[in-house]
Amino acid sequence: SVLTETADLGKREDRKRVVKLIHELHPDLIVNCAGIRFWGESTHIPVDHQLETIEVNISAIVELSIEGAK
Repeated sequence: SVLTETADLGKREDRKRVVKLIHELHPDLIVNCAGIRFWGESTHIPVDHQLETIEVNISAIVELSIEGAK
């Protein structure tokens, strides 16, 4: 069977909820289609946006991959 879960992986609370599901359901496969980017000089992009990009594109991938491998 397939389960689709919607989450804002830029938010720690949503990642915790997904990790809880992973621990409860022990899926064989996790597909993460999240990703964001900003275009332009980094000095013109608000720091908040850059930090959110790191949360979604790096932190979430690492966290969900490690929790899924347990």
